[in-house]
Amino acid sequence: MKKPNYNTMSPAEIAAHKQQWADYIRNRRMPEKPCTKCNTKYPNDRMHFAQGPTGTLRSTCHACAQGGRGTGKKIGRCPLCSRHGNLVMDHNAPVDPMTPMLVCQRCLTAVNFVSECREGVLDNIHAYIKWRSGPILPALPDEK
Repeated sequence: MKKPNYNTMSPAEIAAHKQQWADYIRNRRMPEKPCTKCNTKYPNDRMHFAQGPTGTLRSTCHACAQGGRGTGKKIGRCPLCSRHGNLVMDHNAPVDPMTPMLVCQRCLTAVNFVSECREGVLDNIHAYIKWRSGPILPALPDEK
């Protein structure tokens, strides 16, 4: 590569030249790169890996990135509370990996809290909830 004269180049040409240089260096260091999701080796270029927000290549191939396998979130109805919204995977659930257990974040937090509680803590929580709600006061008569 010949040395560019940045004084006579447009900003688009400068950016393109810097990108060419980055591609050249990246391919010299690591000509093949494995995808972190499917573990398939691809050439280390922008044709096989998506470009990140800072200009670097991401670690997942285009097929895995567009397949939606990265987030693990889906929209639907929670089987525990019947609320409609984002569902996340419960990694501690003893189910088949092909059919993951999906619940909402609030229910997952509650289930994880209950499973980690010592004996007697839940009784204390129920007593506190009863105390906090307090006795229901009768309605005051309207003053005329």
